[in-house]
Amino acid sequence: MKKKWIAVLIISCAAVSIICSFIVVNIMQKKTESVKDVLSSAIENQSEGGNFINDVMPEKTVLREENLDELFASASELVTLKYYYTNAADLEKYRELFGMKVPLTTYQTVFTYDGVISAGIDLSDIVYDEIDNEKKTIHITLPYPKIISNELDTSSFKYYDVKNSIFTSISPEEITYRIDELKQMQEDDLKNRDGFYDNVSNNAENVLRNLLYTSELTSEYKVTFKVAKPEA
Repeated sequence: MKKKWIAVLIISCAAVSIICSFIVVNIMQKKTESVKDVLSSAIENQSEGGNFINDVMPEKTVLREENLDELFASASELVTLKYYYTNAADLEKYRELFGMKVPLTTYQTVFTYDGVISAGIDLSDIVYDEIDNEKKTIHITLPYPKIISNELDTSSFKYYDVKNSIFTSISPEEITYRIDELKQMQEDDLKNRDGFYDNVSNNAENVLRNLLYTSELTSEYKVTFKVAKPEA
């Protein structure tokens, strides 16, 4: 009786082994067919001009000048320094006769005024010297800084020691000319100050470097700057 049960157990184990082998062979056959399908598809794609490696591997991001242009496109000019000033000036007009000032014909006033000069760079003049996608480096030449605007606050004008004359009047054109003259004098004085344009350029570098480092596209790149020489 015992021998009979042993024989039944052996037969059962053999049956289970055969069934498992069949299942494993079936699974392996399906996997093989799946791999064959992928390879066949790749070979067919290659024959049609495709690239199996490029289709399987993700495309490597390549940074181009166009990407940087789009990044800087939000503003054509970048103001990086504002200079506030207060000055005093005079305005005088009189009549002459034989090269001499005619008495009682003088219009004269002394006045003070406030203004602000904005300086920065023109982003459209940036030059990308080199973009190395392997070394992750960007070399940029910034344009030489310039004065972007110079505005006088007309509400800040205060007049002192005013002398009027019924024989002499000041036209709006003469006032405008005097204001333009004062603005140009202030700009010339600022341009001749040591370090002024250096500060403008340094501020521009810091702004653009932070912009590039916070952008997902360029955050891994090391950026170096240089400044173009002023035009003669």
